[in-house]
Amino acid sequence: MSELTTPVHAIDEYLHALDLSLRDLPSDRRREIVSEIREHIGEALSSGGSEVSEVAVGNVLERMGDPEEIADDARQRFGLARREVTWQDWLVPVLLPFGTFLALFGWLAGVVLLWKSKHFARWEKIVATAVWPFGLALPLYAGAFIAGFASGPADCIERPGGVTECRAETTHVVFSWSVQQVLMTLAFVAPLAVAAYLTVRLLRVRRGLRH
Repeated sequence: MSELTTPVHAIDEYLHALDLSLRDLPSDRRREIVSEIREHIGEALSSGGSEVSEVAVGNVLERMGDPEEIADDARQRFGLARREVTWQDWLVPVLLPFGTFLALFGWLAGVVLLWKSKHFARWEKIVATAVWPFGLALPLYAGAFIAGFASGPADCIERPGGVTECRAETTHVVFSWSVQQVLMTLAFVAPLAVAAYLTVRLLRVRRGLRH
């Protein structure tokens, strides 16, 4: 198989989609199938000449078929049934952002279910675990801490006549208020965005199972 000298971004995307579709298969079987399809694509493009165009790549990928169909054929070949999406999978996008509010170890339970699931790629699990630890509870408590740190302790002075006047002492904060607002917004949006992505991923898997 000759080396391709033109950009093959579409091929990389196709093989990545195939790898995701095969995530419930053993890793050695998954690598074998992806490598096999990669060779077929290379041979088909090489037979067409030395110059590889985007049109040629598109035609070859179309002839190869949908990655989901290739994955289903591979499961039949190896006698493996595709794993259904379970209620534990659906708990993952709920527990990661909101688990700490539901129970003390709710977020940790979500992480365990995330890494046990066969429907998410390793990089998806890493990102979902890192953004953010303890979900929405972390930015909420961090915001309360920053607000208390900024206001500082109250300075009370007793005036004549028994009147006590208190004034909050302002403490220096490293970031300006606008920067704090942006950071806090990102801290709230990020775990919700991850939860939405995981939900869409499960919906796509379930849709594929119904075909």
